[in-house]
Amino acid sequence: MRTSFSSGITLSLAMLFGGASGLSAQALACREGSKNSGPEAVGRLEAWPALSEELFIGPDARSALLADGSVVLVDRAKNELVRIDRSSGRVMRLARHGEGPGEIKGVLAVLAGPGDTITVVDLGNHRIMRWTRSGTLVSSHPYKFLPIPTAHWQLGSELVEVARSMGARGKAEPTEMSFRALRVDSTVVLRTLKLPDPPTELGIFTQSGLSAPLGTSRVMLATGASPDITVAELRGTPDRVVHLGIGEPVRTNQTMATRLVTLASTQIPEANREATVSGMLQMVPINPTYPLFSRMVAGTSGSIWVQRTFSGADAGPKEPPVTFSLNDLSGYRWEQFSASGTRMADCLMPQDWRVLGAIGGWVLFAKEDAENMRLFTWYPR
Repeated sequence: MRTSFSSGITLSLAMLFGGASGLSAQALACREGSKNSGPEAVGRLEAWPALSEELFIGPDARSALLADGSVVLVDRAKNELVRIDRSSGRVMRLARHGEGPGEIKGVLAVLAGPGDTITVVDLGNHRIMRWTRSGTLVSSHPYKFLPIPTAHWQLGSELVEVARSMGARGKAEPTEMSFRALRVDSTVVLRTLKLPDPPTELGIFTQSGLSAPLGTSRVMLATGASPDITVAELRGTPDRVVHLGIGEPVRTNQTMATRLVTLASTQIPEANREATVSGMLQMVPINPTYPLFSRMVAGTSGSIWVQRTFSGADAGPKEPPVTFSLNDLSGYRWEQFSASGTRMADCLMPQDWRVLGAIGGWVLFAKEDAENMRLFTWYPR
């Protein structure tokens, strides 16, 4: 992740280089250029202060970044909502696990709104709650769950849910995405549209819906199955499609599927793992198109970052992560594209690092080791 993540925010933070310099080359080895031929540019990595207590976020992190660089996230060990102070590492508990007023049970999303208002979409309690950054509960109202919500975004003052259609098994259908505004006193359907991606069907490697906010009135939509990203307008302006210079859609075949599932099925004894997987795949449908990428993030200048998937023939680590769930936030390879789709940089990172979010001109990563979670802020050069 490199320079055009565009710094839109100036932060007055202490430069904490202690212990980070040895990690930077290992963590974010990036190369510029359309063909990955440019000089390496790792940016500047700053280690956060040690956290005041142990936390665990897990692979499906729910987090939001506040204006001063602090982060709000769900501690999966205790299922509690906490805020971590950027300057001190102090952990402040905003909401505990439970079903009572101001408690959380099964969080789908954590979002930061105007004035650092913190919004939580709580599936377990079927409600949406908002807090101040200091932990004061501002509001709580019911939430009605849709079959396939893919993401929740704070677009200006609006909380918007993005959901995808659920096709029939055995039938390839276009992916349809819909938007609705989740307000305190009503739910308003904003619009629905179909993506120009290859039709998908249910099965292994089924494409899911990906989205990322672009300003306060646009959302980038994709399935990852094709290089196309639809920039959808919520206020009536015409949509547009950005074609990433990322290659053509990848066709899934039986050999490829067997290898990918074999790599991921570590619970099966190694001696007969491949044969077992091969037999299993004979009885289940396999989506004909494998995802090119599994997550995307928008920079403030309109640049686009996508997390590449592992198709079985990529260069890199011997055992890179295999992407089945398109909500997996871990991963080792990210590529950057301009707002017009031109490829600009390619970055590698350790498999146990997770992207917690991006704001202004920087990215926040989390690494969980045997002792505790560690946080790092990365500033592109």
